[in-house]
Amino acid sequence: MKFEERDFALNYQKQQREAGYPGSLLPFVMQRISRGSSVIDAGAGSGFFAMPMSKAGYRVTAVEPSVEMAGIMKTIHSEGGKGSLTIDISTWEDWNGPVHDASICIHSFYPMIDKKLAVEKMLRFSPYRIIIIRNSPGMKSITGKVREELGLGGTGDHNGLLVSILNELNVEFNITGITEQRDTVIVNPDDEADAIIVRTGLDPAMKSEITEIIRKNSTYKAGKYIFNSVFCDNAYIF
Repeated sequence: MKFEERDFALNYQKQQREAGYPGSLLPFVMQRISRGSSVIDAGAGSGFFAMPMSKAGYRVTAVEPSVEMAGIMKTIHSEGGKGSLTIDISTWEDWNGPVHDASICIHSFYPMIDKKLAVEKMLRFSPYRIIIIRNSPGMKSITGKVREELGLGGTGDHNGLLVSILNELNVEFNITGITEQRDTVIVNPDDEADAIIVRTGLDPAMKSEITEIIRKNSTYKAGKYIFNSVFCDNAYIF
């Protein structure tokens, strides 16, 4: 994704917020890590976990490689943030710092170049770790619907890769499935089509076709399009 482009980063932040992200994932994580703990958020993005956790009393170090995403987090935090939040602009693989009580990696495992190193660093820098990855077969999203109707395949099995890495490192782990239904609000189908094209790398010439798929599969209500999404995730705790 083009997280180093400011417009893309801002639009991504807006769309995630309108889709209700992070939904039930935030309380899931917070229920498993004691308040007051020091926590590394590896691949923190614009702070969907780092900021509310810092406000709730966690001492959070947000590690984020995108200057633009980190900038959004800094702006939001400076405008009304509370609590202990340190923002480090770095890839997780290159980051170095003190050991924390826990580390989390929520939907940021996918773009990491050296995924085995990423897991090894979580083992090295914290005694308690949570990685959350989409469980694609059970998912129902507008992006997935577009890919389905265009006859495109999936995006790869990151769950299988992570299990393989954990087994190779002789790490004991457990998996908790998390399923949540919530409406995705689409204010402008054309803008959503542009975002999907950027996220998936589809040909921009397909925009009108993608826009029509969005309209056809959504319910128009009060000036907005609503898509009933089903989000399925696997949380790996080790």
